[in-house]
Amino acid sequence: MNKVFVTLALILTGLILFSFQSTNFNDDDELSIDSLRKVYSKPTEQWPKPTVDKGAVFQELGELPPSPVDLKNDSVKNVVELGKILFFDPRLSGSNQISCSSCHAPDLHWSDGRQVSVGHDHLTNIRNAPSLENVWFYKRLFWDGRAASLEEQAESPVAAHNEMHQDMKALPKKLNKIKGYQPFFTAAFGSKTITNKRIFESLATFQRSIVSRRTPFDRFLARDKKALTDQQIVGLHLFRTKARCINCHNGPLFTDNEFHNDGLTYFKRKYEDLGLYNVTKKPE
Repeated sequence: MNKVFVTLALILTGLILFSFQSTNFNDDDELSIDSLRKVYSKPTEQWPKPTVDKGAVFQELGELPPSPVDLKNDSVKNVVELGKILFFDPRLSGSNQISCSSCHAPDLHWSDGRQVSVGHDHLTNIRNAPSLENVWFYKRLFWDGRAASLEEQAESPVAAHNEMHQDMKALPKKLNKIKGYQPFFTAAFGSKTITNKRIFESLATFQRSIVSRRTPFDRFLARDKKALTDQQIVGLHLFRTKARCINCHNGPLFTDNEFHNDGLTYFKRKYEDLGLYNVTKKPE
């Protein structure tokens, strides 16, 4: 009888220990949907081992951290409010016809939905407008990474001749003539003085408050294990293993925050775009 109890105890202990270990599956394993759903219902650190190439910058998929903007802080809230007004005001452009929202429309996930963006005097850009959702998460901004901060990013399109075409020296004076702005600058910065620094700090702070809506995958990560369909669970497993998508698309925002040469430069052809090379001049 004692041997039976000892044997059962050992089996039970083994099962408990196994349940707390990360389950590793080989590429050749054929898993049922029940098995996949069970293992992906565990915390991410216990998910199957991903297929990560040597040298890849990897971070496991996870919930997106909250925006760094504290909207409960009245002083920060005032800066966000001013930034929002500036963002939708076409008077920031030289023609008084183009606002930041012309290329970053809220109903298009804060992008423009175009193949290439259209700016001042109907001039076309060489790229389209990236989404501003969760933009605070990125280390480098613009498709070519030429801006290191949102403040720097916000200024560039306002000044660009083919975007908003604004005279930067004249901009503070222009806004200062609009009396409605003075109380907002006072609330945000303690005085009604309008400067380019304050303008772009406000725009940057507003952009940091733009957060994407929760998706089924967000709910799944938050332990709502019915948020994904069976097909999506299979897709998640393939994404992390055989398909190797996770080598570049990982972390909370499905990006490694790096730049990659994908061979689509159109070198010496129409539509040539050398991307990051135009900024760093490094062949990488």
